[in-house]
Amino acid sequence: MKKTNIEKFLGLKQVIEIFGIDFMMTVDQQQNLILYFDRYGYRTSQNRYSRLAWFIKQGVIDLFAKEKNLLRYPRMSVEYFRELYGVTIGEERWNSNLTKIRDCFPSREIYWSNNGYSAEEAKLKVKEHQINASLKSQNRNHKKFSIRCKEYWIEKGYTEESAVEMVSNCQRRGISFYVEKYGDVIGIKKYNASCKKRIRTWENKPYEERKNHYLKTIPTSFNESGQEMQAIKLILLQNDISANRCMFGPPSSQFYQWIPEHGFRRYDLAIFEDSTKTVLQYIIEYHGPGHINFSDYISSMDNKIIEVDGRPLPHLGTCGHSYRNDIAKKQHINSKFPDVKYCVYWVKDLKNKDLRLYE
Repeated sequence: MKKTNIEKFLGLKQVIEIFGIDFMMTVDQQQNLILYFDRYGYRTSQNRYSRLAWFIKQGVIDLFAKEKNLLRYPRMSVEYFRELYGVTIGEERWNSNLTKIRDCFPSREIYWSNNGYSAEEAKLKVKEHQINASLKSQNRNHKKFSIRCKEYWIEKGYTEESAVEMVSNCQRRGISFYVEKYGDVIGIKKYNASCKKRIRTWENKPYEERKNHYLKTIPTSFNESGQEMQAIKLILLQNDISANRCMFGPPSSQFYQWIPEHGFRRYDLAIFEDSTKTVLQYIIEYHGPGHINFSDYISSMDNKIIEVDGRPLPHLGTCGHSYRNDIAKKQHINSKFPDVKYCVYWVKDLKNKDLRLYE
């Protein structure tokens, strides 16, 4: 028998946790909950239905009026917490949340301690932060102090090209943004959590919507003379393969696939049977700087920032993220296209100019 909206609501994990074992809704509350679902329909939303559960647990009958009243207060105010959870629990949660937020401020020693610094080092980092903040307020041009300006990264020793890339990464809230804002330990955790959240969001959307969004967000920059293109041109030359039967080049021209729990991923070079590009024969990946050799990877490297020539480059991400991404791409091709040959080439192969296809 099909469940009613109230039965679905009462079966939600977050609602069960809020109500506990012995809680029972009154008849008036049930009737108002039915009216609520009649107006808005039933759409599973953790925040919305957790909010309703807290209202009902407080004894609220008019759910519409309670939600309207909640909107009067700023989201992070103590008044909002009191209105949502009730006075006692609301104040406890607000104080707990305030402590967590304060612990993320680089002006507090606990922030640096959480990032692995000793007590003395934490004091020095706080002092350094205060000096930088003071200089920033005195300087009319704040660009050297903002991670969203290329001047900030140039001041740290990056080339102008790399600085522009770092700014772009920060604007996309990539790993550079989180590491710079929260430090290595907390920053990487927050970045990984944000990636998982984005994937969960898009996994539940229709494929065409996912595809259209992906096509809109494909990078427009393309380095025609970069290592990847040098490797691809040499592969085509050494193996006598016509470019007409391949997909490669700018991101919009590459072969891409949706990989569950990872999203859309592009492959450097796809070689087809002929120019119609209907029968896939080879997938070629060139793993330059920023990739981890499968045989070299160990679990202790998971949260380590990728280094190039001994220098950490946050915009390249972590070793674990790079490894899992490359493995997922390989496993996807092997499972979806079992007859396709998957070849990976590395920097040393390009240097040796040996990029012949292998079986």
